[in-house]
Amino acid sequence: MEGAESHCATDDFGALLIALATGTTRAGCVQDCADAPRLRRVEEKLMTSTYVDEMDLPFIDFADPEYLSDPVRVLQRARQQSWLARTSVFELQVLSHRIAAEMMRNRMLDGPGAEIYHGQGFTPLMSKYAREGMLPLIPEPPHDRIRNVLRRGFNPRMILGQRKMMRDLAIELVDSFPGGGRCDLVSDFSHNYPITVVCRLMGIPAGDIDLFNRWTTDLSLLGRFPIDPWVSRIDAALSGLYDYFRELVRQRQEEPGEDFVSAIIEAQTVEETLTEDEMFGALVNLLFAGQDTTRFQFSWLIYQLLTHRRQWERIIADPGLAQNAIEESMRHTPSQRIVLRRAVRDVEFGDVMFRAGTLVGINTLATNMDPEVFDSPEIFDIGRSNASKQQIFGGGAHACLGQVLARVEMTEALQVFAERFPKMDIAGEVHFTPSPVLVGPEQLPLRLGTSA
Repeated sequence: MEGAESHCATDDFGALLIALATGTTRAGCVQDCADAPRLRRVEEKLMTSTYVDEMDLPFIDFADPEYLSDPVRVLQRARQQSWLARTSVFELQVLSHRIAAEMMRNRMLDGPGAEIYHGQGFTPLMSKYAREGMLPLIPEPPHDRIRNVLRRGFNPRMILGQRKMMRDLAIELVDSFPGGGRCDLVSDFSHNYPITVVCRLMGIPAGDIDLFNRWTTDLSLLGRFPIDPWVSRIDAALSGLYDYFRELVRQRQEEPGEDFVSAIIEAQTVEETLTEDEMFGALVNLLFAGQDTTRFQFSWLIYQLLTHRRQWERIIADPGLAQNAIEESMRHTPSQRIVLRRAVRDVEFGDVMFRAGTLVGINTLATNMDPEVFDSPEIFDIGRSNASKQQIFGGGAHACLGQVLARVEMTEALQVFAERFPKMDIAGEVHFTPSPVLVGPEQLPLRLGTSA
């Protein structure tokens, strides 16, 4: 075949590997290439690999009472059978930390696209946002162009320069707790803290932050399955946000300021620009991501520390442990529990072949509990040396752009709570979100104790 001869003539190992994997070259032609021995091994591996749709895999039902009561045990039992499972949400999910890391680095797996929401009653505006704004879903090439612009504008140096603002805000919020020595961590702090931080970074007037809080709360319903009952609220939130950002971007184009919106307008180049819809979608996405991940994860952090009292006492004694405590919280009880990828072409991982177009979910609760990586993974230990290997923020080209912000926000807030309320404790029943994707406390009543 002409295609096969051209592959061999180039002696390009990568091209030959792709050709073998996709069946576009003759297996026998490898003998004419300099990498023939290596390619024969690859060919043999491909011949012994099994396509995932032909495999008998363990099944996990996220609505099953056993899973709801003890998801870690269910995931560990499934991983003993296979590193891959079929599930009731997004079908295929990876349970192995090592293979998940390989998948997130491999460009043969890309953003899953807005198709994951097909059949769920999406409005035209919701579909537009999924296609052009939700960066984790967007595949190449638009993903890399949008990400490059956002990365130049939303850079770590800018975020680290706002530590004092975050700490001052945390103090302001705890000072406003209702009297009586009690509060609800979620409604009185976690719900307000991250959205206010992001709004200040964007230059949103203080009087409009409550409006943004309502919009992002409704937007978080995108993490519920099924979505159909929440479509009208999500669409109304998106409509309000797009209208607001349309006017805000116009203002910043005319009069730039020292804020994130001005920074990404300036960060665009001739080669890498954002369309109007991509700009609005990117701003909504960063607002949404900056709110929900931190809101739920900080609540998890406090919940885990207070239910493991010795760990909380370690933070009180040494506030420098705050950063690692946050990593361990994200490892042990991640708020974001599924990272999605779609196969660009037929690709093999762990002797399993995934056909082009296959949707794969990385289950971060399972991978963060993998005993091959974490000793005694079920133990919550803020001194764990490799806690930062947690996978809540994804990896590779689709790694979360907001991870530096999330870490800094939570570090500053945790240190404030440790200084102000060393004797605080849980004061009632804790309620959690019903979603299998974005999980965390919705109500966490606290008895604050005596201030230090």
